[in-house]
Amino acid sequence: MTITARLDNLRLVQTLIMEHPDIPDASKKKLCLAAEEVFVNICSYAYEGEAGLVEITLEATGPIVMTFRDEGRPFNPLDNPADPDDYDLDTQIGGLGRLIAFGFVDDVSYAYEDSRNVLALKFKISHP
Repeated sequence: MTITARLDNLRLVQTLIMEHPDIPDASKKKLCLAAEEVFVNICSYAYEGEAGLVEITLEATGPIVMTFRDEGRPFNPLDNPADPDDYDLDTQIGGLGRLIAFGFVDDVSYAYEDSRNVLALKFKISHP
């Protein structure tokens, strides 16, 4: 699915996950939470206030792989992770959501390819 990076499109991302027939119901909310964090960050930061697109693919034939592609400014979310033990609520902005999102995944990868950010979240989930 390719959608405009706007917060009001979050429901479309959630629907993609919740209605996917190959994702176990017990795992859908966890995937939605991780997807929400990634999508909201793209909407909020990738295009610096301008309109842009996000392509989201969801593969669920083996491990579930959810991939986000955008043409926003290059940003590797794996760099400089926030340290929850040394986080200053008064001076730091953001970063903790990535810890939450990545805490639900078994593997995460980032690449900047063909002028696009490509973030892949891999979930090892047992299929019924």
